Amino acid sequence: MGSHPEWEIRTESDTTFLTRTFNFNDFAEAADFAAQVGDVAERSNHHPRITIEYGKTRVDWWSHKIGNIHAVDLNLAANTDRLNKT
Repeated sequence: MGSHPEWEIRTESDTTFLTRTFNFNDFAEAADFAAQVGDVAERSNHHPRITIEYGKTRVDWWSHKIGNIHAVDLNLAANTDRLNKT
């Protein structure tokens, strides 16, 4: 998807969001990444859905108020990508 090729646009019910699954070696790494995403969300006062399983963390960004993707979600997706590269 443009500047975010690993992110997909999905729709559930009446909500459209950006989603990406990040892969890790184990649950601890996946949970640590989720905590980092949570820190970004808190600083931005914009909160994603984060799903953690063994070796995977899925992040869904959208603007709850409009039920769709907003420019802030694109920025936060890019910030999430940067977390994964550190």
